[in-house]
Amino acid sequence: MSALAEAIRTRAVVRLRSRDADARRVHPVGLVRRDGGWLLIDALDPEVPVPEADWGTLNISRRTFDG
Repeated sequence: MSALAEAIRTRAVVRLRSRDADARRVHPVGLVRRDGGWLLIDALDPEVPVPEADWGTLNISRRTFDG
């Protein structure tokens, strides 16, 4: 969780890879705690938060995004 929080602070691009889906690139801008779990707010699709259960393996890039 601390690495993801740092990615949010530095605007780092993150790749999520869960066991059930292809890798997904996100631009994380926030974390929200709701109903006992975390939701990741993605600048690319802010209306659809990504639940913690769907994160899988996180790969934090050195690449950054604007926004």
